[in-house]
This record gives sequence, C-alpha cells and structure tokens, in this order.
Amino acid sequence: MKRIFLLFVSIMLFTVYIFEQQAESEPLQRPRIIGFIPLDTRPYTYDIPVQLVELFGARILYPSMDSLAFFREEPNCKIIHSWLMKTANNCDALVVSAEQLIYGGLIQSREVKIDATERNEALNLLRFIKKTHQSLKIYVSTVLMRSSISVFDEESALWWEQIQEYSKAYYRTYTNGDMEAKAELESLAEEIPENVLNTFLNARKFGHETNLGCIQLVKDGIIDQLIICQEDSASEGIQRFEQEKLSAIIRENGLNNKISMANGASEAGAELVMRALCSEGSNAEVVWLGENIGFSAMYEDRPFIENLNAHMSALNIKEIQGSDNVICILPPKRRQNDYTMDFSEDYERYSDEEFEVMSQRISDLVQKDKHVFLLDVESSNGGNPALLTAIAKKIPILELYGYSAWDTASNSLGTLLAQLLACRNKNSVENKSYTAERILNDCVYQSIVRQKVSEKLKSAGVNVWSIDDTKTAERLIRDTFQENGELLHSIFDENVPKFQTELRWPRLFEIKLSLQNYENKF
Repeated sequence: MKRIFLLFVSIMLFTVYIFEQQAESEPLQRPRIIGFIPLDTRPYTYDIPVQLVELFGARILYPSMDSLAFFREEPNCKIIHSWLMKTANNCDALVVSAEQLIYGGLIQSREVKIDATERNEALNLLRFIKKTHQSLKIYVSTVLMRSSISVFDEESALWWEQIQEYSKAYYRTYTNGDMEAKAELESLAEEIPENVLNTFLNARKFGHETNLGCIQLVKDGIIDQLIICQEDSASEGIQRFEQEKLSAIIRENGLNNKISMANGASEAGAELVMRALCSEGSNAEVVWLGENIGFSAMYEDRPFIENLNAHMSALNIKEIQGSDNVICILPPKRRQNDYTMDFSEDYERYSDEEFEVMSQRISDLVQKDKHVFLLDVESSNGGNPALLTAIAKKIPILELYGYSAWDTASNSLGTLLAQLLACRNKNSVENKSYTAERILNDCVYQSIVRQKVSEKLKSAGVNVWSIDDTKTAERLIRDTFQENGELLHSIFDENVPKFQTELRWPRLFEIKLSLQNYENKF
C-alpha cells in the first residue's frame, strides 16, 4: 500500500513538473484586445467590426453608442478622447477613425465646425498614447472627402447634383485648360448658394490638412498602418488634385508599405480590426463570374480591379491560384446601375442561362471543399437575388463562406475581405449566422425591401433622407419582408432565419438586421 501511495505521489509530482515546463515554454495566450473608435454609429461602421472581431475569437472594447453623435447631432469629442486615453491601457492595438476622433463622425467632417488647434490636439492624443505605450499598435483610417455634399432633403439633393458637376468642371478646367469647362465652373459658382459652396470647399481644405497630419504621424512612427479612404467620387473630380499631392508625399517618404489609398470609407473599420488581429493576412484565388473585369464602379474614380488589388494588399491577402479561399466576383455585364435609382433603359442584365452557368461554377467549387466568398458588385447599393436563388437550387446557400453587396463596390469588397480573415477558414455556426445577416441585408433588404418602402413613404410625403416617424417606417420594413416570403424561401429553402430589424438612423439605408436564436438554426 505504501509503495502504491509513493508511486501515486511521484506521478503527481511529475505531472506538475511537465505542466510547469509547458507553461514556461508556451505561455498561455489570452485573447487579444482591440480598442476601437468607429467612424460613426451606423451598423456597418459600428456593429460589423465588433461582430468580426468576436467571430475571430478576440475581444473588442468600444465606446457606447450614447457617447457618440447620433446622425447629424453636435458631437462631444472630449468624451471619446477621454475614453481612448483610459482604454489604451488595456489594449494590444487601437483602431481609430480620424473622422470620429477629430470631428465626431463622417457627416460632421463634411461641415467643419472646429479649428486647426482642436484638430491638432486630437491627433496629438495618438502621439501621447504611442509614447506612453510604445508596444501598442495603432491603426487609423481617414477620409479623403467625397466630390459632393451630404443629402438630407430635396433641396440638398439639388445642391448635391450641382456640386458634383462643379467638381467635374473644376477638374477639367485645371487639368486640361478647358475653356468650356471654365465657363461652366463660373456659372455653377453663381448658381450654388455661397454658404453651400464655401462649406464644401472649406471642408475639403481642412480634410486635406487632416490627411497630411495623419501621414506625418505615420512618418513619425506613431501610426503603424493608415488607410486613406476616397469617399464617393468620379474619375473627373476635384479630389484628384488632393490624391496627387498625398501620393507624392507618401512616395517621397517611402511609406507605401504603411499607407494605402483606395475608394471606400465605411468598410475601413472592419478592415483595420482584422489587419490588427491578423497582420499575417491570408491568400485567395479570385474568380470572375463575368467577363467585364475592367469596369469602373459607380461613385468610384478608378477601375475596380485597382481597388481590388489595393484592398487585398492593405489586408495582406495574396492572390494565389489554387487557394482554398476563393473570392467569386459578379461584375456588371456592361456597366453598374444603382438599386437606389430606377434602372436605366439601356441597363444590360444577365440572363437566367448565364446565372445558371455561374451558379454551377460556384457549386463545383463548393463540392471541391473550397471556401467560397461571393462579392456581388453587378450594381451599387444591393445584390442581385436572381444569382442567389440560382445558387440555392444547387447547394444550401450557407455553404458559402461569405457574401457582400451592400453599398459601393469598394465598401462591399472591404467588408467581404474582412470576413475572409475573421472566419479563419471555418464555416462555423457563427460565420453562417453572419453570412445569413449579410444576405438578408445586402440583397433582400437593400435591393428589394428598401425600394418598396421608399416608394410607400415618398407617396405619403415623407422625407426619406430624414424620417420623422421611424416606427412607421420600421413597421413597413417588417411587412415588406413578409410580403417577400417566397423569395426568402427560394434562397434559404426551409431554413429561413428568424430576424429582427430596426432603423439605426432616420434613413432607410441604416438598417440594423440581426438574427434570433441562430444557434439552433444552422
């Protein structure tokens, strides 16, 4: 008995020794913690980055929605500054929107109400944090302002059109010396209210100086990675001059590996949290479902393939033939259209036969155990349900590892690439839930439900850019989803998820759609 007891004690001591040796050689890894300051409180800028970090298996700390400006509200940036100073102590990395840090949001950045001193104080917070937490990685996104203004009503929609034309005329005047364009520029300057035009031009100048300040922080080793996001624009636009100046400074200082510049904006938070968590990146094969590879997307100022390469590079995702990850891209057949507008008569659609071929191609990839991520950029602001229903006839739709189609081409692209990193090569229950939300939002809501609700509200005299009665709008959204039950079943078969919707902002685009009890569904 004594021998058995001594043997037992020896085994226990040896076991403890082994565990101690393992602990010394392989320290226990706690979940990494990201401190996150979002662009604003819209679901795709506030919620999606959080979901992706949690899908990856890390922790994320972020300010409460109450502490951020709602829609057009005046912000209190000091609250965010204080939050950032306190939170930095507990983080492995910070992901910061310069527009939130400095102005209080994206909309607020288009109508500057602060001075250069306040801007510099905000940026210097990052300098102070880096010097007191030298191992802390700091990732920042900043926006190169769109080529027009925000739209809140019928009047501002008119000035949006006029300033868009002003931006194009400015480009042609100062690039080519086009006298006809110069006459148009002078005429538009007379037509557009002085306060509207001056607000636009002053915001551009101030924003350009902000971008210069962010580049300087990269040069000084304060910001580890910077994304400069070109908001909505066109190939001929006033933003081109700012791009050229910024690009020259980046090249001259050898910062190309730390600063990326591409079309987009609202996807940057999702991209940067994943860059912070997965700096090693990944790889993917790109498969084009249509032949129009060289198209330029609406609201973007360069060929989409340039944005594809830039966004993949920013996330360190390498394009490799034969990769397990496959990004299937649906380009426009000829040119993009926009689900927020009536499709023009010359819009060329894909045929059912073409979707059949595409869906078979996707099915074949899935059967080969490829991780298929579907990016639908055929149109802006929504996905084509015909492709999803064609795919669903061949495979369960949630065999897809990811889906995106919600806004501009680069917004959708960046969000999908972030999901590719976040899911870590696993189509888990959580990843399927996330993909289901994207299908319901990006395709069914954005391309169908939103359009029908918008028509109903407009016919009732409602300003759809700033809705007073959001409860009525939310009820119409729920009713319209129910009216499209047949489509939901054609996509999800008998596994249509239960979900709830709410308007985050008083506009139809900012819908928060979330699944209920998804654990028992997939």
